[in-house]
Amino acid sequence: MLVAAVEHAINEADPISLLEIGAPADEYAPEIGTIVPRLASVEKSEDVATILHEEFIRWFGEDTAGPRHAYEASARRIWDAVMEFRQNADEPGPD
Repeated sequence: MLVAAVEHAINEADPISLLEIGAPADEYAPEIGTIVPRLASVEKSEDVATILHEEFIRWFGEDTAGPRHAYEASARRIWDAVMEFRQNADEPGPD
């Protein structure tokens, strides 16, 4: 599922180190909730990085969010998940 893939990528990256300092595992759930709907329009990994960075700025401010390049590894993993999700959505289901 796309939401789970996004959650895994963001938690693994822990872009603003909240999990590292002991925040609960679902700490990024609100951000994920605003990121996932925006993924429908992405066309490349760079679009995903921009969305991640914009959302973290919106939620935490520019100083806390840090530089855009900090989101590139997560963006690549999320882009792969988006592509897989789109491919599976295009496949016909069982009759």
